[in-house]
Amino acid sequence: MKLYQKMMLAIAAILFTSTLVSAQSTVYVILSEVTNTECQISINGEPCFEMCGSIKKIYDSIPPYTVSDTVVKHPCVTKCTINEEGKVLFAADLDFTNVGNGDVYKYAAETQLNLVDGATYYIKILPKISNDFVIEVITQKEAEKIFKKKGVKFLPEYTL
Repeated sequence: MKLYQKMMLAIAAILFTSTLVSAQSTVYVILSEVTNTECQISINGEPCFEMCGSIKKIYDSIPPYTVSDTVVKHPCVTKCTINEEGKVLFAADLDFTNVGNGDVYKYAAETQLNLVDGATYYIKILPKISNDFVIEVITQKEAEKIFKKKGVKFLPEYTL
């Protein structure tokens, strides 16, 4: 009888852990076209990956008005597979270099998603007019338009 109880307990433990692992959502993180900006993505406060699009255009420095070149980068996309459900915080830390004086300005944006097993989400990091950045949740249709644009760089996938 004890052997039967141990086997049933082992089977229950295996089934329980397999249901915990099976929760899975997909989040596409999109960094819009940016200029002189580096971007680090964190999930739930843990640094996870950097986003850097391919170079679209470089404008040469014009001394004495600028101290460095202006580098414009294409949008880029990272597909994230998240193996959990519930609230997940996505944050972007962005460093913008001012070509006029070389100073680096730090910006941050974040959004919280309530992940549901099997769902797909699309979030876009974009500059605001007031020298800041924001993360917006966008539709699949909006994301697909971005994916089709010339020069969009698809970065390696990330799994959490």
